[in-house]
Amino acid sequence: MSSDNLLQALEKALLAFHTTKMSDINKIIKELWQKTYRNQDIDYIQVKADAESGQRSYNYRVVMISGGAELDMRGRCSAGQKVNCVTNDHAPH
Repeated sequence: MSSDNLLQALEKALLAFHTTKMSDINKIIKELWQKTYRNQDIDYIQVKADAESGQRSYNYRVVMISGGAELDMRGRCSAGQKVNCVTNDHAPH
């Protein structure tokens, strides 16, 4: 197998791993959000990873899902919602 083929296989495997892990993270975040957030304005939140064109890097952003619509949380959430995002990892189990 040539080094180009190995590199392509490695990149494909890393992309699949990243996709799987992002899905796992978002499932956990959704579950924690729905257990701790009591208002009805946001159904759940997710972390989105946008690949930069031509590069092997990502820009990450947090989005809220409300009534099926997806909106960036930056600039749209209250102080209480921000606290909920930060403290979700410290919620009682």
